Amino acid sequence: MSRSPSPFLVLVAGWLLPGGGHLLLGRRTQAIVFFVAITATFVFGMYLTDFTNVSPERHRYYFVAHVLNGAETAVATILTKNRELAEVPHHFGRATADIGALYTAVACLLNLIVAMNAMGVLIEAGEEAAVARLAARVEKREARDTTPEEELA
Repeated sequence: MSRSPSPFLVLVAGWLLPGGGHLLLGRRTQAIVFFVAITATFVFGMYLTDFTNVSPERHRYYFVAHVLNGAETAVATILTKNRELAEVPHHFGRATADIGALYTAVACLLNLIVAMNAMGVLIEAGEEAAVARLAARVEKREARDTTPEEELA
């Protein structure tokens, strides 16, 4: 019987990589869906800001949310560290800096929710297993305590 990872490890894996906690639990399809959805939202938000929004210096308040998306934020911060915003980014015929910053922050907040969901799935599975073990013990005890006369009644 394989041992489950600790809830803390699942939470950290999910924080480091979107869907990482679910991957650790063997829920590969969910992990892939979460990774693609969160990463696409994160990168699209960066695109809308011309890759200048993930920075503790330029966007101090948004960066608080960005920290919730561990490895992706670390990589984005390092890769865009020296990138300067020359002018307000325009995509799709309109200024997109604010909406891009919001997209990226929302992706990071979603990552926290997904990581916590993976931890909750593990905790819930552990509780269900404990209840099943307890029920099996009770059944075993009841079967042992039953006399032949009670079985006929």
